[in-house]
Amino acid sequence: MKEDKAWTSYAQLGLELSVSVLIFISIGYFLDNKLSSKPWFTLSGAFLGIVSVFYILWKDFIKRNNG
Repeated sequence: MKEDKAWTSYAQLGLELSVSVLIFISIGYFLDNKLSSKPWFTLSGAFLGIVSVFYILWKDFIKRNNG
């Protein structure tokens, strides 16, 4: 039973990571098209998405080690 919970926990973590990167890249792409500044906002969005991944991983790491 514990293995099932671990699997869903990791699946949720993977989904959170991919969605956060996609959201930031999408916002950057939209701004690039709106302001004709390709590729700067897309690259900034990718960078912010990667930063958000590290934040999510750090938060998960702290939660797993304290609980």
